[in-house]
Amino acid sequence: MKNASPISNAPSGHARKLEPSGATSKRRRRTHEYDCLAPPRPRRRVREARRWLDELEAATSNGLPRNRWPGQRLFMPSEAIEISKTAIAELKDRDPELCKAVEHVIFWDVTNSSGISVEEFKRQALKRCAHLAKIRATMRPREFK
Repeated sequence: MKNASPISNAPSGHARKLEPSGATSKRRRRTHEYDCLAPPRPRRRVREARRWLDELEAATSNGLPRNRWPGQRLFMPSEAIEISKTAIAELKDRDPELCKAVEHVIFWDVTNSSGISVEEFKRQALKRCAHLAKIRATMRPREFK
């Protein structure tokens, strides 16, 4: 059975699926460029690794002033980087499998955000800030809720 008549020039549904769309093709191209450099893909625990990284970033970033509680410690960027490095080193000793998943997530987050426009970066940053604010609210000490 054919999808089109013998005199039709319309491409079949099969041919349309083979042509990648804009963002998907760029991501696919980047994936192939970085495959040789990428850390090994973990079989599981990627979701847990994302959550771990989100909680680490929420704990070491300052957030908006209106979302801070009295007496909250503010971090300099250099301090946040040192805390992150120390936390990942401790995670490597405590749970190597989760550490591999964390390294995988960090690598692909960096490579997927490398070729985006300023507008796309701003959109992603707004979504990221809102996401971290929700996580930060759950981490807030009970006496200030």
